[in-house]
Amino acid sequence: MKTYSTIIKEIPVDESRSRLQITPVLPLPAQPGQYYRAFAEGTTQVIPVPLYPFTVESDSMVLCGKIPSWQVGTTLLLEGPYGKGFSNSMNSRRLCIHAMEKNLEERLYSLAGQALHNSADVVWVSDELTLDLPPQIEVLKQSDLGNAIQWSDSCALAV
Repeated sequence: MKTYSTIIKEIPVDESRSRLQITPVLPLPAQPGQYYRAFAEGTTQVIPVPLYPFTVESDSMVLCGKIPSWQVGTTLLLEGPYGKGFSNSMNSRRLCIHAMEKNLEERLYSLAGQALHNSADVVWVSDELTLDLPPQIEVLKQSDLGNAIQWSDSCALAV
């Protein structure tokens, strides 16, 4: 598997330390549903940290996951991407998204963005949404999950 070297450009300040921005953008960005295994260069880190795509811009990329005590300027070695991703959901016209736990929502965010880019209708099912979603995404309560699945032609779940 290919390993890429990148630098942490920013770690947004929040309680969860769940996102980081890297630069430069990798030649092969992970697709929604894929992930990287990350190591901080020059540390004693033994176990890799899984990082998932959140957003990709022209000059940087935001990854999400449980971020250790890394700092801005740290060089990361990213191995991957791993996984097949949500390939079946990419051609969906009506996409239902649901994370079983709040801390998994960020992993599905890039899929919602890509679906909107492909002119799909997107519904996000959550009783306690922790993300700021684009206004084009309809948010439904957990009790509406069954109806949302029946409406959709593709479903993405994080469990």
